[in-house]
Amino acid sequence: MGGASVQRLRHAFNSLGGIAGSTDIVRSRLLGHANVRMGNDNYTTVFEPQAREAVQGLDDFLRRSR
Repeated sequence: MGGASVQRLRHAFNSLGGIAGSTDIVRSRLLGHANVRMGNDNYTTVFEPQAREAVQGLDDFLRRSR
């Protein structure tokens, strides 16, 4: 498996693990990172449903705040 493939696998593991409910610290340790920030900064993707949920949450909050 080439280096780029391994990196994509690590990226998918971290991103999908977060969606599945795994904590940042657990994923970071499993990826072999010394700290959580490394995994979050380098191996996380925001998927479209997550982005939509975040925007909807902000919209709901602003509507309640009027």
